[in-house]
Amino acid sequence: MNTPPWMKWQSFALWEEMRHMGAWHTSNHEADFDQDFDIHQEETYDIDFQFLSFVKELAGFMQINIDASDMESFHVHFSPRGDFFQHLTQEGTVDSVEANRIIGRASIDGVYYLARTNTVLLTDISINNLAEAAGQYLHALLSSFEDSSENKTEDFYRRVLKAAVGMIASKILNPRRKCMELHHFRQVVRRQRGRRRTSAGDQRSRLNHAVLRFDRWMELALAKEGERVEALPRTLLQLDADTDYHLSRVIGQMLGFNLYKKVIADKVSTVKIRRLFKKRIPNLDAVWREVSWLYDLMLR
Repeated sequence: MNTPPWMKWQSFALWEEMRHMGAWHTSNHEADFDQDFDIHQEETYDIDFQFLSFVKELAGFMQINIDASDMESFHVHFSPRGDFFQHLTQEGTVDSVEANRIIGRASIDGVYYLARTNTVLLTDISINNLAEAAGQYLHALLSSFEDSSENKTEDFYRRVLKAAVGMIASKILNPRRKCMELHHFRQVVRRQRGRRRTSAGDQRSRLNHAVLRFDRWMELALAKEGERVEALPRTLLQLDADTDYHLSRVIGQMLGFNLYKKVIADKVSTVKIRRLFKKRIPNLDAVWREVSWLYDLMLR
């Protein structure tokens, strides 16, 4: 099945339609819109309504049939200051360390979706952030996806997959969204050689090098016969934890960005996106197969 002609323009048409529905807040540095939106001065803005409309748009775009009532089991919490700690810990599903990492991620990215409770944490309202969370929520609805397990390697790959579907969704609703790709990380690392760095610059440098190290590790893992899951190097797992899961996020975004590009370019069937969103991921082997397929696709 080749990409239908309408898919190449429908994504942009959706974005244009939403852009002209009203002014949008666009403090997210990845956004590329003409108008700004101040939520504190907009009394009629309904985040839940807009989020649900994004979920419906994504389902329609991917030609997925789902009952409207089944789409309404989400919870959106908005706080520009990231005041989510009590909400995350009061039910006992997240410990204080994990809660702080989630809040750190939400504060930096503007959004964090928690699959275990269908909760969206927003610190910044933008099309990209709402679309990303809407895609992750739709993915969880269709596949019963869980973003955590008892295995650190499995959790890493689950975060990668969640970031990938989030990027795909945000690209569908905003095809102008940008993303760091593998060649960008290589260019940055080359430019940084021999330069003196600040502490913040050193952390960014560690992340950039970690992306390339993961790339080399994945190439070796994919070259081996069979589907045996290799244990991730502890240094990568630790860096991911130290950066509030930034490493797994940027890797997942690269993979989602690449799949979207290849579908639009008629190099991959649209069925692959729909399959990715509906595929059940019960264990480590299953999530490894999805991530390794996405990575192998990116390397082709």
